[in-house]
Amino acid sequence: MVYSEKRDRIIADLPAYVDERRIPHVLGVEKEALKIASLLGLDCDRTAYLSFAALLHDITKKWSKDEHLDYLKKHGIEYDGEYALSPKTLHELTGGYYADELYPEVTALSPMITDCISNHTTGSHGDDQLYQRIIFLADFIEETRTFPECTELREYFYSLTKKEKAEDAILHTYLKALETTVSELEESGQHIHKKTLSALCAVKSEIKGNKEMENNEQNEILKAEALAKKIVTILDAHKAGNIKLLKVTEKTVIADYFVICSGSTNTQVRGICDEVEYKLGLENISPVREEGLDTCSWCVQDYSSVILHVFNTETRKYYNLERLWAEAEEVDISSILTED
Repeated sequence: MVYSEKRDRIIADLPAYVDERRIPHVLGVEKEALKIASLLGLDCDRTAYLSFAALLHDITKKWSKDEHLDYLKKHGIEYDGEYALSPKTLHELTGGYYADELYPEVTALSPMITDCISNHTTGSHGDDQLYQRIIFLADFIEETRTFPECTELREYFYSLTKKEKAEDAILHTYLKALETTVSELEESGQHIHKKTLSALCAVKSEIKGNKEMENNEQNEILKAEALAKKIVTILDAHKAGNIKLLKVTEKTVIADYFVICSGSTNTQVRGICDEVEYKLGLENISPVREEGLDTCSWCVQDYSSVILHVFNTETRKYYNLERLWAEAEEVDISSILTED
């Protein structure tokens, strides 16, 4: 059976396994995955594997928690208890096995197919991580998803593809997607699967490693607190407003410190960001991620252990990060700041 025949059979079967309202999403994930594959110039076989993984990724999505657990028990499948604590991730676990049960002639083509299904919610692990990340991202940014965070991430990814290699755009967008997932789960008080935390740490280390090679392995020389205070000093010298330093080590895995400040205009916001990047660049310290420079109402520079947020006054008041992170420890920086 050739690729088109296998694909047509799966699509014809979708209504039996996927809620009618979810089918456009499933087809959207396939479309997005194939679009990303074309950016990478993948061969026909790998593109087909991505197509199958996308079409099958939500094959058990409509099952209840009990149905997932019953299936695992019935088939003698051992699983990490983290899945029971994060029931919304169960469908990636059962989905891989169920896809293999329903379409063995498809999954036998490559273990990449079930690997993509089995990691599309919690993040990439093991072999073929590039392809797992493609499905993870396609699930997040496909065009029928109109949530603000999905739209923002989609725009972010395709803007990166215009100035970076596709592999780098995938890597950095994947990092942002994981950070968004972790933040949303933290804010809602939901359990964060340890696979997601592991994936987040792994991709940060990967990006950090790439940056270290590019900058003679001298990035992150300063410890987190020292780096954060150095940024505060630069901000103060450049007349940034209302500077705050928050220690978030115990509150999130995204970073150890947040530095927050304001610029009176978008032009000043851009100037502050440029100054910080320039001054730290003199010490071979570069951000692993930057965003917001297109509008300059809220700019982010991610130095892995320290994340700098620079707002214009109105945007800072609207988002009020200090309130969102009210439980974080505010570090006293009065000895660093100069008097007006």
